[in-house]
Amino acid sequence: MMKNTRCTGCGACVNICPHDAIKMNISNEGFSYPVREQEKCTECMLCEKVCHIYNKEEAEQLNILGVYAMKSNDLDIRMNSTSGGIFSELAKVILGKNGYIVGAAYNEDWTVSHLMINSVEDMKLLRRSKYQQSNIEFVFREVKDKLVCGKTVLFVGTPCQIGGLKRFLGKTYENLVLCDFVCIGVQSPKLFQKYLQQLNQKYTSKITGICMKSKRIGWHDLTTIISFEDGSEYIKSGHVDSYMQFMIKHHIGLRDSCYECQFKGQNSEADITLGDFWGIEDMDIDDNIGTSLVISRTEKGKNLVEKIKEECQWRKMDIGLALKGNYHLGYSVKRGKVTNEELFDMIKEYGYIETFNRVDKCSGKRE
Repeated sequence: MMKNTRCTGCGACVNICPHDAIKMNISNEGFSYPVREQEKCTECMLCEKVCHIYNKEEAEQLNILGVYAMKSNDLDIRMNSTSGGIFSELAKVILGKNGYIVGAAYNEDWTVSHLMINSVEDMKLLRRSKYQQSNIEFVFREVKDKLVCGKTVLFVGTPCQIGGLKRFLGKTYENLVLCDFVCIGVQSPKLFQKYLQQLNQKYTSKITGICMKSKRIGWHDLTTIISFEDGSEYIKSGHVDSYMQFMIKHHIGLRDSCYECQFKGQNSEADITLGDFWGIEDMDIDDNIGTSLVISRTEKGKNLVEKIKEECQWRKMDIGLALKGNYHLGYSVKRGKVTNEELFDMIKEYGYIETFNRVDKCSGKRE
């Protein structure tokens, strides 16, 4: 099976195995990696044939059909979305065709899994960035079942999850729309649990809600709000919140494969790429309630984006501006000064908060 440092954990091998002989084991850093159960394995090698790392071909150029700054006209949708609410607008079009949406949702324990929905009421489960790696489980199989039955599916995931789904399907489906997003990298679910545990201890109350990048103070603030059963709230700017800073400042706690991502820039296999459109702060389209970067990469993606324009404010933009304000659209994250192994050793010895304080004092990236 795949060496851990290259595996993205997309789950294609788990979904393709006809004997369910592959399970995802959790590493010491909290990431899932495939392990073959030899007693069930028939050595058909479908797992290696479907692996997008073994079979990845690099594209020759960046495929761009349109670049836009967009925001939904529905203020409620925007306030309850990470950026401009464009995911919800795209999803409404698909749901209007009696289609299905697949995206990341919180579980009861605040881990994240990919979930399939087909109602507007359930869209709220898939909105907002979750900032930890989601568990694909067997959702690729569910997607294929719907596609074979002629249903339209919008699948939203990381660029590497898109790659994994395409290899699993093995063919092009006109009724499938693939949407990735500007991805720094996927963060460790184990680190997120450590973060929540120290908040539970501090507030001595059960967590009832998590909102990363809330707009209560404004889109630019990247505010984290965590609600507790007793009515109290943890509110902290993402520019100082420890968990967000581990990711965006220190680049620690990310999956090994994220530091050499093979799905950035021209290697994205999505029809549409979404993200926060950073770099437009001086333009009138930015009202600090969130504006989305929207990139149409295929005719299919372009056609779907055209269908939502009447529901949005939008402006055609240059890809150069998008790349300038969104470095991780085209480039992998650089490694932090502390490895994941060192990070979790420190947490075990010093606790979560003291570890963050120590890391913060020696900030910087590896060259």
